[in-house]
Amino acid sequence: MTESAEYQDNVFINCPFDKHYQPLFRAVVFTIQHCGFNARCALEEDSTGDIRINKIISIINECQYGVHDISKADLDEQSGLARFNIHWS
Repeated sequence: MTESAEYQDNVFINCPFDKHYQPLFRAVVFTIQHCGFNARCALEEDSTGDIRINKIISIINECQYGVHDISKADLDEQSGLARFNIHWS
């Protein structure tokens, strides 16, 4: 993997993107940027041509740091196992 010039300053945010979480998401983005880093997340990629997981992996690979909020857990309907804040709909 070749590091981009911004790699050292990029922070990947993994969190829910629903309306209830939005105020906290905005606070996280503000804090990251205020500290001189670049906030990155899956929302920045809106191309429907790529598979979502590939977009997320690409963004993660461009970030040295990550913030992961796994506080939101839903049960998967088929397996009954917890799914932490990543929804593939």
